[in-house]
Amino acid sequence: MRVPRQPAYHAPDRAAEPESACRVPPAGWRRRWWRRSWRRVRLRWVAAALALVVLGSATAGWCYLRGLDGNIVTDVTTADELERHRAERPARTPGEAKNILVIGVGDRSPDTVLLFHLAGDRRSATAVALPRALAVDVPRCTGVDGTGLAARRATLDAAYASGGAACLIRTLEGVSGIRVDHHLIVDYAVLGQLADAVGGVEPCTLDALARKIASSGVLLNPAKLLPLLDDLTSSITSDTELNSLRELYDLMREVRAVPRDELRFLTVPTERRDPSVLAEAEADALFARLREDRPVSKEDGGPPLVTSGDAAANTMCE
Repeated sequence: MRVPRQPAYHAPDRAAEPESACRVPPAGWRRRWWRRSWRRVRLRWVAAALALVVLGSATAGWCYLRGLDGNIVTDVTTADELERHRAERPARTPGEAKNILVIGVGDRSPDTVLLFHLAGDRRSATAVALPRALAVDVPRCTGVDGTGLAARRATLDAAYASGGAACLIRTLEGVSGIRVDHHLIVDYAVLGQLADAVGGVEPCTLDALARKIASSGVLLNPAKLLPLLDDLTSSITSDTELNSLRELYDLMREVRAVPRDELRFLTVPTERRDPSVLAEAEADALFARLREDRPVSKEDGGPPLVTSGDAAANTMCE
């Protein structure tokens, strides 16, 4: 059995830091840092959303490539840990709605945390991006090394680094009250390889890259398709119910059936003065809509993850 890619957490050596390193940062540093990094962060969030679209692009070819199922790592560790805490988890969203957590990783740490809600009637879908530096209450978790971790206040990336996907899922469920039905851990570096394989797309959006893959001839060329899908499936770790190409394809077919104007890409509302802190009233209202499977508008979240005509936000292939 292959071991899911759950990174080890290495705490910084605070004792080695000189006292001069503990200087108080100048006023307004959070806002300036946020502006500088916002474009890069949006690209990574869009990359995670793009993984969902790309998985649904290779239509007919996937029916004949069942042998690639073995590339996908089944995250049994997370399944077992969530089962141990079953009584603490929120109730499932009513009806046929699904909530999928997409974790985009790079260098063994989560660069992207995207909660994707597919409405029960399949007439709408909402992707909510959460900053990895978001400060939240992390519950007691089992560490990736098997030791117990006390409940604490920490960031989303620290929750994942120390306790793996199970700790991150339970943290988000505690913050939002939304039950996570499925999760995917994706190496977003593979998306650059996908763009190269189809001749590059500059600038490219979710739809642009999916259309390019579908129209480039890759899907009809086994010499190009097999390496592409081999790389893609090898980059995925999934829960026990999405660990085959057929299951992933069925899910993506449902996503692609959603009308384009009913597909929302939002960021979770955060405080303007400190983007690492949730704007509780606005965030709670958004989470309530998702929990109850009610329609979400672009005004319900923070800054839009993707906006029409925003080439900087939509560019994926830099």
